[in-house]
Amino acid sequence: MEDKDFGQQEQEAFLAFDRPRTMLEVSIQTGIFRANLCRYMARWKKEGRVILDHFGLCPISKHRAGFYQTI
Repeated sequence: MEDKDFGQQEQEAFLAFDRPRTMLEVSIQTGIFRANLCRYMARWKKEGRVILDHFGLCPISKHRAGFYQTI
């Protein structure tokens, strides 16, 4: 069965990376599972639509994480 909101969910995730954020931040902000964000991120990296801005401490988990931003 096909998910009708799949395209909209990916678009919502893309817009959430308007400034450097971790995937956990976006997951909590949007309610999208991190597994889905990882899938989208892999596609966006191949397409050159997202960059790794820097590594730092995630404000939520307090662990080292990558901060990504869409281009």
